[in-house]
Amino acid sequence: GHNNTGYILLLQNKANEAKAEFEAALEADASNKIASNNLGICHKLAGNTTKAKELYEAAKGAGNEVNYNIGIINIMEGNYSAATNNLGNYKSFNTALAKLLNGDPGAAIKTIDGSDEKDMALAYYLKAVAGARTGNNELTINNLKTAFSKDASLKKRAMKDIEFIKLAQDEAFRNLF
Repeated sequence: GHNNTGYILLLQNKANEAKAEFEAALEADASNKIASNNLGICHKLAGNTTKAKELYEAAKGAGNEVNYNIGIINIMEGNYSAATNNLGNYKSFNTALAKLLNGDPGAAIKTIDGSDEKDMALAYYLKAVAGARTGNNELTINNLKTAFSKDASLKKRAMKDIEFIKLAQDEAFRNLF
């Protein structure tokens, strides 16, 4: 049906075509929660988070993926406690980010280390921020080294990142740049 076709199109990064399929699925059955969730993804990708959240709310009860998607919107809105709850036990970068922003850097590190995304440059950067927030300079510097080796563009971000302000005079930190 339309929802399955839309899902395949979404996997092919054809969000506009997918959106039309999800809309058709909802025209055929307005109570199709999975199609609502999927249409919400299309709206989020297009930058319309208000409409995305509305569709995710309509899709509640269709599975943990819906709560995960709501959690992403919660992060964007700055509601980190709700994000942590909605993201649940998913081991992902986004879950780790929500935990870090909600004031639990230790849980953020555990979450990212247990995820399939643990080897991404941004995962190491997130762990560096967690290290900075806990005053663990060694953790911060080691993770920044790895992050920079995976993505050199992160050096520019780190130089301006307020998270690392306390390390500005640290020789090992300065030597990273």
